[in-house]
Amino acid sequence: MEGFWGKNHKLYDLCDQNGILMMVGWSCHWEHEQYLGKPIDERFGGVTEPDEIELVATSFRDQVLWLRNHPAIFCWTLASDMVPHPDLESRYIETLQSGEPARPELNSTGGVGSEQAIVTSTVIESDITGSSGLKMLGPYAYTPPIYWYTDKRLGGAYGFNSETCPGANVPPIDSLRKMLDDSKIWPINEVWDFHGGRNSFATLDRIVEAITKRYGAIKSVEDFAFKAQILNYELIRPMFEAFQINHPRATGIIQWMLNAAWPKTSWQLYDHYLRPNGAFFGAKKGCAPQKLVYNYGDGDVYFVNEGMMDHTAKIAWIRQFDTASQLILEETVRIKPNSPTGHIFRLKRPTKLTFLDLRLLDGDCTELHDNFYWLAATPDVLDYGAKFDDWAFYTPTKSFADLTKLLAMPNAKIDIDSELDENDAGIEMAVTISNPGEHLAFFIELHAINSSTKAHILPVNWRDNYISLLPGEKRTLQVNFPRYALGDANPEIVINGWNSGAN
Repeated sequence: MEGFWGKNHKLYDLCDQNGILMMVGWSCHWEHEQYLGKPIDERFGGVTEPDEIELVATSFRDQVLWLRNHPAIFCWTLASDMVPHPDLESRYIETLQSGEPARPELNSTGGVGSEQAIVTSTVIESDITGSSGLKMLGPYAYTPPIYWYTDKRLGGAYGFNSETCPGANVPPIDSLRKMLDDSKIWPINEVWDFHGGRNSFATLDRIVEAITKRYGAIKSVEDFAFKAQILNYELIRPMFEAFQINHPRATGIIQWMLNAAWPKTSWQLYDHYLRPNGAFFGAKKGCAPQKLVYNYGDGDVYFVNEGMMDHTAKIAWIRQFDTASQLILEETVRIKPNSPTGHIFRLKRPTKLTFLDLRLLDGDCTELHDNFYWLAATPDVLDYGAKFDDWAFYTPTKSFADLTKLLAMPNAKIDIDSELDENDAGIEMAVTISNPGEHLAFFIELHAINSSTKAHILPVNWRDNYISLLPGEKRTLQVNFPRYALGDANPEIVINGWNSGAN
């Protein structure tokens, strides 16, 4: 988590308790005229005059003294897109040396690659402390999976990318219905734009084009919202996985952003109503510390092994299916104890749309992690030479991967069963979904609803969601929510799947 102060200790306390690291400091609102409302220096932002420096330096000192006892804070951020004026940075350093010498400071969350003038118009390096060693080169708009593995100049998987994302994150249909009046919910219009980002990010045109060319024509707002969750999941997972595979050349990445402060359609893993979207669960898969991963760059399978995990021998179970659910490849690979992240299996380039099912097993063949991909015969092709009138906030796509063969998948019927346990913490449900048929059930979305009102239960915590089931497969998913979110009614589970419909 990065770039904020807050007005009380609650968030800091929660991060302390849950082991979530925080980069605490100034946001970009001090650095751009459109936010600050005054002319700015292209290198130092809007805080350059002696009285401004005195005010901000004093504020920084007060914040450091207020927050320094929180172990979740691992560094202090002195600037965002730019660097502090030398006089201001000197004051910051003086404060930290005298009051908080244990943790490092970052003079900027950008710097590396700034000579390309993508986000800023000048090189972002401090006269006092040099380069921060971090990059802030985007992207911020639609970015297909292959980018993170093949880009070597901008936001791809090298170095530490302090702020990036694969584009807008349209929420599920129930949130859209809360956000938009019935008369404005479809087709996409100026009210949608109002709930988007600012300036170049107000439009969903790039997402609409990607969905249409990759997944087929959009038939309705319900169809758009569901396909948007597939895109959300598909785009964000490889952003994290590419940085895992490329370690140590890639050292870290921070998603822009976590959540929305008001109802909107962009940059969120969960929305204003506390509803997680497809990107939330894609990010959860993408950040798992030990697993099997598909590399969209070279088309092969990798083992990821991060952190203080069990380092015993593992088994990689690799299967590939076509859209008719026919098994076309099955292999197992033994992974030696203490194996580092690395390449484990070379896949043949697909000649048609396929599904890749990756399971990491322990030595007794107990499943530890699953990862499921849908892969086009031809990958996305990016236009790395594109020219922009303003700034290169993403890399346009020359041609899109064709996933429209998913539309011809046979139907699958899903069975649902659940068990409920109520305790002081709230309601916990074990939801078992099974696919008894012969056809793969692709991308199943699960929701818990109020049996009386049929309203979605929020807040809600699914351990996993947006899953696919192989023929004959059964999975049990855990979900919990507070009793107040349900009231006096009973909960029900509803699903919606690509080829399994609503249930």
